[in-house]
Amino acid sequence: MPEPEYKKVEHTLTVPKNTGVAGFMRTVESLIRLPRVQAIHIEASGKVTWSRYVVGDEEDELPGIDFGALEPWAVIRNKEVVELPVHTSNAALVLSMMLDRATSEGLRPITFVSGANSVFREWFADTTGYHLGSTSVMGLPLHGDRHISDTALLLCAAYASDAPLAETQKAYKVEMDYVAVPGTFVEVFGNE
Repeated sequence: MPEPEYKKVEHTLTVPKNTGVAGFMRTVESLIRLPRVQAIHIEASGKVTWSRYVVGDEEDELPGIDFGALEPWAVIRNKEVVELPVHTSNAALVLSMMLDRATSEGLRPITFVSGANSVFREWFADTTGYHLGSTSVMGLPLHGDRHISDTALLLCAAYASDAPLAETQKAYKVEMDYVAVPGTFVEVFGNE
């Protein structure tokens, strides 16, 4: 009987940024279930590369990883969402109000969530005169999710400040009062 012939194959996938550590863990769990996996390489950018051996005419199966349940909206939609009235146009005051509400109810803020093409940064800059320089907001991550309106901003809160998004107990929502106004460019030609 001839020895089976093995062929090394390599694949790469990108873990959606808004799934956090749970997305990486789900990916690794799915990969180690595959037969003959030799290496798994994880990059901070979200790329996961793995290599394994396939034998003969065995199909090189790719794992079907469902990240949907880990996305922010999947977590938030099953929790209590409290809509907060906004009585000011100043984004810094609105964020302070959201943080205060969460902590006054005994919860710890863990992350902000908005739409995939959120107007958050423009809203913040236009209403405060300050341009945020980092990807976090007041020390908390800001996740984008295509199932959430681009003008909605939610603050997720849990029992512990180091809790993952999946442990959200309550979310506080505000509607950002911002309408993007397209820039205007006028060119005046002189007499020739």
